[in-house]
Amino acid sequence: MESLRFAADEPAIIGGIPHGTFEEIGLQADWYSGDCVFEAPGEPKVTDLEWCEARIQKLDNGDTVAHASVDTPKGRIEKQMRFSGSDRRVDFDITFYWDDWSKGVLRLGHFSLLADAKVFDKDGAAQKWFALDRLRLTTTNGGERETFSLAGKTIDHGAPVSFLVSSSHGLGMTEGWAEIGDDRTRLRIEVDRTTAPLLGLLTHRPARRSDGSAGLFCQLQLSALELDDTRKPSNYRDGPRRFRFSIQAV
Repeated sequence: MESLRFAADEPAIIGGIPHGTFEEIGLQADWYSGDCVFEAPGEPKVTDLEWCEARIQKLDNGDTVAHASVDTPKGRIEKQMRFSGSDRRVDFDITFYWDDWSKGVLRLGHFSLLADAKVFDKDGAAQKWFALDRLRLTTTNGGERETFSLAGKTIDHGAPVSFLVSSSHGLGMTEGWAEIGDDRTRLRIEVDRTTAPLLGLLTHRPARRSDGSAGLFCQLQLSALELDDTRKPSNYRDGPRRFRFSIQAV
């Protein structure tokens, strides 16, 4: 997704971040939202960011469904996005028809917060939509609901520990959800754990923009597959692998 807004009178608050937005070399990439990325040692990335023909259907209940079949070097990806006509919600349903998974890392969603989103008052003055000093993450990690302040914090759950271990941190999301936001808007990412119990990986850190001003990079990914030195190349099970998750504003 290039951008996602949940109401006509609100700015886009989730979306893509173009190459060169930040000074830091590690962030100088095109950051997409809602995509899938598979990485294996010594091999090119495999993503669903390929040319394809998409079908868009408007349903009687007001929902809009976009469906695409994406051919990749490892096999076909069937992807469906349902935009609710009654709720501030988008549902993702993704199936990988891959015969060979090998050793690698599969991450989904990549929901990037548009921290510079602005809203205009009646006089035309711009105000930031998010109060970044009150940004919080709420989830469950095997117990009660927990809330963590993100203000001034540097967090990188997806950073590799070594070339043998892709990540050692993450959000258990044991009830299948995590929320990120401030006092006005919370973005809730939900996982269908009966289909696949995905984990959450948060990246949140101050990042100077290319124009020299202070900025923020904040992204929540969903982990479907990680890599460590005990991982075997054989499939856990044969057949397609399906993942379902959603994002909504609450």
